Amino acid sequence: MAGMARTRVWLFLVLVGSLAWGQDVLTNETILALPESGRSETEIGETIQSSATHFDTSADALAAIDAAGVPPGVIVQMVRYGSRAREAREALGEFVPPVQTRRSAFENRVRRVNATGYRGGATLFAIVDERGRTAAVRDLTGELPEEAREILVDAVRRMRFRPATLSGRPSAATMYISLNFTGPERDR
Repeated sequence: MAGMARTRVWLFLVLVGSLAWGQDVLTNETILALPESGRSETEIGETIQSSATHFDTSADALAAIDAAGVPPGVIVQMVRYGSRAREAREALGEFVPPVQTRRSAFENRVRRVNATGYRGGATLFAIVDERGRTAAVRDLTGELPEEAREILVDAVRRMRFRPATLSGRPSAATMYISLNFTGPERDR
């Protein structure tokens, strides 16, 4: 009997996933159904690229999707192939990425991580809102010591940018920040 119940639940999830992906227009809600879809990040990206979309790509909406655990690559595809982005490309609009405006504070925090003795790489995923503020940040490294992770995530949250623009209008954007740490500098 328990096996029969599991089968029904599995079939229900498969049907729900099929219905969600059979929609004519992909939305944020469709993307939030990813855990039940069973599709890989690559398959989802290809579906976004080839489908009509109506995504809310405001920084708040992207931060909510990020908090739900949607892979960063999918969020990037949502921004890249969202309805507003398509309209702008069709109008020969130009996307200008965000530009960091204050470097010294970030560089000081990177030095603090180096001073912890951590040796290795770090990759962070961030969403920058229409005002140039970091709306969400996630560590993708998975091996950073807790102290180093806290310093870096805080550093990225404090970063300020000239906002990205899409066809001349401020726009939310996603970015990857990759760093390499060599440990404390030694006296020569």
